[in-house]
Amino acid sequence: MSRESSNINSNEVNENNENIKLIWLDTSHCSPHIQSQLNELNSTTQFHTDLNRCITLIKSITDKQIILIVSTTLAQTILSQIHSHPLLIS
Repeated sequence: MSRESSNINSNEVNENNENIKLIWLDTSHCSPHIQSQLNELNSTTQFHTDLNRCITLIKSITDKQIILIVSTTLAQTILSQIHSHPLLIS
């Protein structure tokens, strides 16, 4: 994977027929092996390296429950901004 941000616009993601949105956030890129495993769980898993774009995405989700996998370095920052999102599974 390139060192450029791997953020994906919502309209670029395949249709997700599941009720769950799986999102990975880490400033370093996810290994191809982990990406493959997460994509097996949910084929529309989104991998993000940009905190603000990820927060924007999460706040825009209104129709699916959200599972967020986040690095310890970003956890406190992102959770303080999205902890009250009604669809975030904790």
